[in-house]
Amino acid sequence: MSENMVDYSFRPVTYFQASETGDDILSKVKGAVRRQAIKGLMAENRLDEMPEELLKEDLDEETRQALGRIHPSFMGGEYLPSLDNEEVMIAIVTINSTLSDTVAVLARSGEDCICYRVVDEYNGGTLGEKTAMTSRRPLTLRELLDFFLGAWDFLEIVAGNCSYSVPDMLEWFSGDSSFYPSFHEALAQEIIEMYGEEDDDDEGDIAQTTASIGIKPQRFYKESGIKGYLSEDDLNILFGRKAAPDRNETLPDLDGRKWSDMVREVEKLRDSNHMDEAMELASIAYRAGEYARDPHEASELEQAAIEHRAQGRLSEAEEIFWKVLEIREKAFGREHPNHISAMWEILEIYRQSGRQVPEDLEDRYHTIRNMCFELSDLLMFKPLS
Repeated sequence: MSENMVDYSFRPVTYFQASETGDDILSKVKGAVRRQAIKGLMAENRLDEMPEELLKEDLDEETRQALGRIHPSFMGGEYLPSLDNEEVMIAIVTINSTLSDTVAVLARSGEDCICYRVVDEYNGGTLGEKTAMTSRRPLTLRELLDFFLGAWDFLEIVAGNCSYSVPDMLEWFSGDSSFYPSFHEALAQEIIEMYGEEDDDDEGDIAQTTASIGIKPQRFYKESGIKGYLSEDDLNILFGRKAAPDRNETLPDLDGRKWSDMVREVEKLRDSNHMDEAMELASIAYRAGEYARDPHEASELEQAAIEHRAQGRLSEAEEIFWKVLEIREKAFGREHPNHISAMWEILEIYRQSGRQVPEDLEDRYHTIRNMCFELSDLLMFKPLS
């Protein structure tokens, strides 16, 4: 992608005037999946099909949990802090983590200026120190990027989780803005400039990868919105026409197999072109991984650890995260998707405190993450039954 395709001097006229196109709705709705559903329905003039409850800025906890039972990534963005009075969301970035972690830039009109802040879903626990600023008029795209990248280490987070592979990095996030049409492309350009190879032969591949992504959402959501990934039942649940099932009550029988062994068997079946068998086993492994019953003690401890980290008490948080990981390893074995969140938190605490990360833990984290991607990539074009 050529840099001149992005107009960094672009400046919106205002952030605060309601638009007939529905941008006033999108500037308030925080959930990444809900935003994609709204956009898709708006494009087809069918927004009236979206239940009013799902058009709200904040969902109640019961509704958030119902979305999470469709897929954990559906909770992405839903735990961002509530907007202040007359505050709007001018840009949002969702990454392809287990919970589709989301960071947003908010703006509100002050007495003589516009006030901005960057927020995450962990009470600022993943952010840097400079998360607020003011300006006399709306920011240019360049000014927005500088502020956002200064508040959240987006480039390093994406690079570290994608083993510094530029094509993978370009697929690992989704940038969205009702006010800056080129926001996603601008972030992609930042990745290319920071990590792209200088070899001319590689530049064409990077440009082609970026052009194919455009502004479409991350892996889970697909080019046509969420329809390519979700079954009809899931769409009915999202649009309020059907109650969400409690999938914890219908977990597949693993016949004593470990989750990681199942994924490796899926890979062998796929590589030997036994696609029907691979898809069937992948569906079982997917549900076994995503909806496994997490030990209650681990869930409670993890929430406590997140609160400790948000308050800057890193040593206490790290000790608890290690305990969470120990409990889950006893329940699920050494390789399981439920380990990813605690592993990521521990690795981030090591980086934040300037210590060398445990190599074994980092390798295991990437192994599990890649196995999750193997399943989601295989099942992406076929709705789960």
